[in-house]
Amino acid sequence: MGGTSTPVGVGALVALLAGSAQLPAQDESFRTDTLAPGVYALIRPVGPDLVAISNHVVILDDEGVTLVDTGLTPRVAQGVLAEIRRLTDRPVRTVINTHWHDDHVWGNEVFRDTFPDVRIVAHPNTRRVIRDSLPPSLERNRTGYADALAQTEEALRTGVRSDGSPLTDELRPRFERQAETLRWFVPQMADMRVALPDLEVVDELILDRPGREIRILHLGRGNTDGDLVVLLPHERIVASGDLLVAPIPYSFGSFLGEWVETLERLSALEADVIVPGHGEPQRDRSYLEQVQGLLRATLDRVGAAAQEHADLEGVRGTVDLDDWRDRFAHGDPVLEGGFAGFFVQPAVERAWLEVTDKLAPPGAGR
Repeated sequence: MGGTSTPVGVGALVALLAGSAQLPAQDESFRTDTLAPGVYALIRPVGPDLVAISNHVVILDDEGVTLVDTGLTPRVAQGVLAEIRRLTDRPVRTVINTHWHDDHVWGNEVFRDTFPDVRIVAHPNTRRVIRDSLPPSLERNRTGYADALAQTEEALRTGVRSDGSPLTDELRPRFERQAETLRWFVPQMADMRVALPDLEVVDELILDRPGREIRILHLGRGNTDGDLVVLLPHERIVASGDLLVAPIPYSFGSFLGEWVETLERLSALEADVIVPGHGEPQRDRSYLEQVQGLLRATLDRVGAAAQEHADLEGVRGTVDLDDWRDRFAHGDPVLEGGFAGFFVQPAVERAWLEVTDKLAPPGAGR
């Protein structure tokens, strides 16, 4: 997700959080909100002190189930499947990957194994990344995360960090939490495999199900180059994927200028509830408009800084988004760390690439 093309998954989040005030503990729980008859949002705990796992939307029709996003790991997906089984005995006929981020797609295999006839839907750019980039990233991370776990446990055992410095009493709780997270994730990586989408949506696909109309839309580039949203026009509900994330937006690999415009199209949809990729359902447009304001401000300030500095590091040292940090974090130090790591750090780079004409144009990939 960083730079111009290389996907970075949960490991990047762990690395970012390792220096924050709190370190990620893993929480696989969710609550189920009934949004309309037969439409459910599975809402997960979210925050910069947690490894990200996507929300999900479960849509029942008279014959089957449509699921929006499948989660970070097969075990997470098994929990989603168990909840679907609780809600209905109908088969999952369609899975929609709103974009390629690993916490939205690595559960695909569970649904393909359980329901061999399931169709997995994605934008062509999303399918390309899942096919070409996620498998080698997984292979690298299997080794890298195992090594990180071994180093963390050795530091906890010996009191000495891998660079030879002492593991202080202040740092020890962070290392303990990091070890906890890696112990949760590393064993699950051993058997993870890609289940590719097999149905592509370039602009729009309408699923006319018995008793349910589901519209799958690509409104433009934003958080990624293959974002899909899922609209239930009769129920006035939309699932946004990571085009909208609360309480802190993620900007890894994003397209800030187009993102503003894509959010404008999302806002114009006739929906009373927006289920974000992470965070609480939104029942008005105030948070969406706040994110748009942040994106515009970031582009403007990076553009001004780029007039004075030729390189990215000079721009980083100049751009100040503290006023926007306060609007999102409200003085919470954990949220402040998340704003710096999940939004500012990648967003300044992506904005700099954009204002210096280094981003690929639409239709040219990332």
